[in-house]
Amino acid sequence: MITMYAGEVIEDAAVDDALVRPLHPYTSGLLRSLPHLEPAPRQAASIPGRVPSIVDMPNGCRFKARCPHAIDGCEKEQELRDAGSGRKVRCWRFNASSICPARCSTRRPRRSRPWSVIHERAGRRRYHRDAIVSVRDLQVQFQTTDRRATVKAVDGVDFDVRRGETFGIIGESGSGKTTIGRALVFLLKPSAGAILHNGVDPLALPRRQFQSHRRDYQIIFQDPNARAEPADDDPLSSVLEPLELAREGSKAERLKRAREAMDRVGLPQDVGDALSAPAFRRPEAARGDRRAR
Repeated sequence: MITMYAGEVIEDAAVDDALVRPLHPYTSGLLRSLPHLEPAPRQAASIPGRVPSIVDMPNGCRFKARCPHAIDGCEKEQELRDAGSGRKVRCWRFNASSICPARCSTRRPRRSRPWSVIHERAGRRRYHRDAIVSVRDLQVQFQTTDRRATVKAVDGVDFDVRRGETFGIIGESGSGKTTIGRALVFLLKPSAGAILHNGVDPLALPRRQFQSHRRDYQIIFQDPNARAEPADDDPLSSVLEPLELAREGSKAERLKRAREAMDRVGLPQDVGDALSAPAFRRPEAARGDRRAR
């Protein structure tokens, strides 16, 4: 699991390590802000201040203005350094004793601890499996509307995703999570760095091979309303669209595959059904569970 702040990876660790004993003050602050189900509920902590503007990043540690442990020296540029046991952290004080109480306080009571031995075993194996996605020094930059400045939305990100592994990226709004996701499926082109799918750089492939390769990677939208096209006359159109864009088979074959997909997840197709009736024809008028499917 990696933690991002202001476009940078600030911590990279196995799930159990990051959740039980975070090394970066920002990761610790995120965990301390979680509500606890305890007999005497306490007020969740918060991190003071705001994320710095992406057009005016501070020198040195980007978190220092909000960090309760910042001292002289934090204004120097911070590198993602090895913290041992396969962990990396962008903080030169991660071993300082003054930070330890903040880290240790994130541990939850034993009776409500949500992390299982499954995560622990997965964490031990993660460094021995081949990566299906490798990201190296990923950078994504945008120009402001007046083209007078360059915004570094993502700045030098590295990580691997291995087969059978659930990989998460956490961070505040604006830290670069969505931009990385869009770059992974090439909805936007990286400014620098490399993204390898099973060891292959799709951007180095000829156009036709790239289009074929790209079909293997798709986004599952968190909000089904963001996926449904309001102009669609019926849900079948939303299911047909990716097949049409990929030019998969004939029109009749695409329609057959779309209907089979809808049938597998229990979505009705008959005109007389409630979903296909005029009042429920548009995706936004369907029940929430049906929109998600």
